[in-house]
Amino acid sequence: MRLLIWGAGAIGGTMAAYLAQARHEVTLVDRVVEHIEAINRGGLHITGPIAEFTATAPAFTPDAIRGQWDTIILATKAQHTEEATRALAAHLTADGFVLSAQNGLNELLISQIVGRERTVGAFVNFGADYIEPGVIHYGGRGAVVLGELDGRITPRVMTLRQALLDFDDRAVVTSNIWGYLWGKEAYGALLFATALTDESIADCLALPAYRHLFIALAREVLAVAMAQGVTPEGFNGFDPAAYLPGADPAAAMRSLDELVAFNRRSAKTHSGIWRDLAVRRRRTEVDAQIGIVAELGAQVGVPTPLITRLVALIHDIEDGTRPQSLATLDLLSESGLPIVSETTAITVIRRADIPFRPVQGDGAAGLGLARLHRPADNAFTFQMARIEPGGVSRRHAHPWEQVNLVISGSGIVDIGDAQVTIEPGDCVIFPGNVGHAISCAGAEPLVLVATLGPGAA
Repeated sequence: MRLLIWGAGAIGGTMAAYLAQARHEVTLVDRVVEHIEAINRGGLHITGPIAEFTATAPAFTPDAIRGQWDTIILATKAQHTEEATRALAAHLTADGFVLSAQNGLNELLISQIVGRERTVGAFVNFGADYIEPGVIHYGGRGAVVLGELDGRITPRVMTLRQALLDFDDRAVVTSNIWGYLWGKEAYGALLFATALTDESIADCLALPAYRHLFIALAREVLAVAMAQGVTPEGFNGFDPAAYLPGADPAAAMRSLDELVAFNRRSAKTHSGIWRDLAVRRRRTEVDAQIGIVAELGAQVGVPTPLITRLVALIHDIEDGTRPQSLATLDLLSESGLPIVSETTAITVIRRADIPFRPVQGDGAAGLGLARLHRPADNAFTFQMARIEPGGVSRRHAHPWEQVNLVISGSGIVDIGDAQVTIEPGDCVIFPGNVGHAISCAGAEPLVLVATLGPGAA
């Protein structure tokens, strides 16, 4: 198969070497001149416990590459996705596609640039590190999954999967690639947390004092995924169902045990994030890889205080203002979720971290909503509403019951033929199918908490 692999580092370099060794027509692109020169001079060396070999393939810098390809594998760091995609677009045939072999939800950005129909998703979880120009350490096998963004099983993904079997004979095609990508987002959040320390992945995940924190991080990411309508998929010991609200805490502990075991089997002891911070002393993928979770959470009204704090702490380490230590991981715990027993954790969402999502149209003005919790069985929805002075919710009715409690400010409840003033501490109970609107009547915002019955949208 003829392939252009854009990004010849840990992920792209490992895949490229195996595919080139299997006689696929592989061409490499990378921005690191020394790496390109080393590959062209002496080949691409793969080291580690799995294999030791050298593969040859032509390699170019982005400004030197010529020609077009039907299949381009993008394997850059997540933060370089936009720049790389715009550069490679000129080398993609009209009927070709880009496969994102990266960490994160980069398919969202790639599809905006080259088109959704020219974008294919991939989930990769093998362990590899760029050691020096021309040398990649392949430390441990992991899942390799391909999928169309719309869930179809197409000839092109089956053809590519057949080629990738020469890299990993367990590569598969899925109809739920977004489920795998969001599963990796949750696991990725755990890896970023371990990179706050100098501990190995396995040693850090095994620490009893922080397991409540790891569970809470995964749960926070998966809450956003569920609100996006995604069903997360498991892999390599990570069981997303174990981290969902209402799940048996013992299931999450078992999943963490399996993740520890998986990582102990790998010669790659630390994450690429840790290596970026501790060895290469460069910026990480944190904003593009997990910062996007906070952005997407805000869009659907799901708070992500732990993710937001984690991103900030990674930036502190990047800037040299904090060390990689367990003390830095302790700071993440301050954002929420103190352990209350050996098997149970609680969630604390600070008021300043509540992401009110603006709601406009249908007569609404100055209204913000934040969904705080919805259990997996959809038995109820707990949310907050904030109405600015002079603002009003849209007039609406729904089949489920709703209970509002006023936290601060004053307002007016309008049910059409009657109005009532509400003050802090007042509770309003709306039966199903009763039309209503709420407006702010004071000089400060009206803030309410609301519990919605089963089936709430």
